[in-house]
Amino acid sequence: MFRNFRGIPSQLQATFVLICINIIVFMVTTTKGGTAEVLVQYGALFKPLVLFRHEYWRLFTAMFLHADVMHLLVNMYSLFIVGSLLEPIFGKHRFLFIYMLSGLMGSVLSFALGNIFSISVGASGAIFGLFMSVVLLHSFFPYHTGIRLQSQSFLSTILINLVFSFAPGIDMWAHIGGLLGGFLATMTLKFQSRDRVKQGMILLLYIIIVATLILFGRK
Repeated sequence: MFRNFRGIPSQLQATFVLICINIIVFMVTTTKGGTAEVLVQYGALFKPLVLFRHEYWRLFTAMFLHADVMHLLVNMYSLFIVGSLLEPIFGKHRFLFIYMLSGLMGSVLSFALGNIFSISVGASGAIFGLFMSVVLLHSFFPYHTGIRLQSQSFLSTILINLVFSFAPGIDMWAHIGGLLGGFLATMTLKFQSRDRVKQGMILLLYIIIVATLILFGRK
């Protein structure tokens, strides 16, 4: 399941691809003006459009948009740091699996519980899911001191960032949803090679949660 931990490769293909996509999308939206209207046009999560036009694809595209340069830089720096830890261990495909499921869950929870007229963008939900994955690494490598210290460090990072998530203009629900998505995605990988039944149950639970939250958000 995992690549050789002692021979961690230096390639970070998925991490760099994600960073490049986010930067390119930001450059495109900036050249178009970078306004809220432009962000909505290019796929920001705006609940009325999901509700009345059924544009559910926004739950996915919103994670590749950013409001301003600082928003982009903070998220891409965080993605590079956590990607440098996780991708060499999980490999690019499993890393992307965690990233996408975390980002989607963040968008879905934001859709369900966020302000109906707020515009939500950013990769932070997906990145919070990656943070959670680092915390869970200790359960994969229970006797590895370095992993344990990294897990404890990222747990502190999560708690600190959750406090800042209550600040105005920050999508707290996307962050919490990302944590939930990261937890379920990582636990799915944990049982991938040992217990297909548990893996399937976790994936089913993920789907049920997403479907329930979407139905709740439509009320």
